Amino acid sequence: MKKLLMVALAALPALASAQNLLTDPSFEGAAFAFSPGVLWGPLPTGAYGAWSVTNAVGAPAFTVATPSSAPTSLINTTFTQAPGGGIFGAANGGSKAVYFVDDSGVESISQTLALGAGAYNFGLDIFATANGFVQPFNALFSISLGATMLNGTIGGVGSPAVSTWTTLAGVTPMLAAGNYTFSFVFTPGEFTTKDMVIDRAFVTLVPEPGTYGLMLAGLLAVGYVARRRSNKR
Repeated sequence: MKKLLMVALAALPALASAQNLLTDPSFEGAAFAFSPGVLWGPLPTGAYGAWSVTNAVGAPAFTVATPSSAPTSLINTTFTQAPGGGIFGAANGGSKAVYFVDDSGVESISQTLALGAGAYNFGLDIFATANGFVQPFNALFSISLGATMLNGTIGGVGSPAVSTWTTLAGVTPMLAAGNYTFSFVFTPGEFTTKDMVIDRAFVTLVPEPGTYGLMLAGLLAVGYVARRRSNKR
């Protein structure tokens, strides 16, 4: 019986790790591809698979990669300052991320989802690059799902640490089924603004408390039956 209880408790984290409802949450799809050996590719306003990118003015956002074969490049030098020698790789969400590096225009990336009623976790990982962090003006950003918005800044009070991945997450209730938009918006200050990288976006359904109760009740019932059979022997 104790073994079955241990199995039930061990299963709770797996249940909490709900399915990510975003398509291509780490920007690894063909829509974000660029030529082999190229370190980055611009993302002008348009659709990129399930994602939509909007750039008001100025330089577009970029898909970026850091191949170890280019150790002297600006992009590679920027990103190899993270723990483990780099911010990319299988453990860090694939080989690409989206880099926001404008000084004058608002940039955004978003994806619309058909969601049922319920509570949803949402968020993404942010990386403040060392070379961008030395710029004099702070950048503002927001992460939103439906009517719930998380606001932050690169530089200043509450800024994510430089050269470190930081996960930002929130919870939002959806009172009715419908189409809801997950979005990230980058708003530069003045020339020149600190830049940033995002990766590993997520939207997951928050399991209802009853889900845990039903799972534990089922496992306890199985344990009870197994114990009775054992006693009969």
